[in-house]
Amino acid sequence: MYAGYELFEDVARPGSEENIDNEKYEYKQRDWAAAEASGNSLAPYLTMLNHTRQAHPALTQLRNLRVHWSDDDAILVYTKHLAGEFTPNGRPDTLIVVANVDPHSVRETTVHLDLTAIGMQPGDSFGVHDLVTGARWTWGENNYVRLDAFVEPVHLLVVEPPKGR
Repeated sequence: MYAGYELFEDVARPGSEENIDNEKYEYKQRDWAAAEASGNSLAPYLTMLNHTRQAHPALTQLRNLRVHWSDDDAILVYTKHLAGEFTPNGRPDTLIVVANVDPHSVRETTVHLDLTAIGMQPGDSFGVHDLVTGARWTWGENNYVRLDAFVEPVHLLVVEPPKGR
């Protein structure tokens, strides 16, 4: 990632693809700690995403990507599922990502999951934990979502193992 981007330095230089605030022609002094303390940094969000990547072996694989669908073309839905025999703890590792790819609006829709792609049967319900917001819900094949491009444009959901498993 380009230095400064995590501090929202993304103003384009007129007539160029480069940013005005790039370090190509000058040294930029940045107060990273002050930016993070004031909430003007993407660093905590990026740290959370990196910790999630490290904690979930399903995210290290390429072949386990399954794209699902929604009623809104601006909502991207996919899963990453790794069967239990391939995970360190012997339990399945499943994540559902639901992203608003429209950077200008709030989107509300229903997402549709092929449960067999994540080791479940049609009609099953299961708990999910959103790693971005901390919220928990019960999901199934068809699920309502509301994603605000300006507040939380993505759900990064971990499928919770059923009780007793």
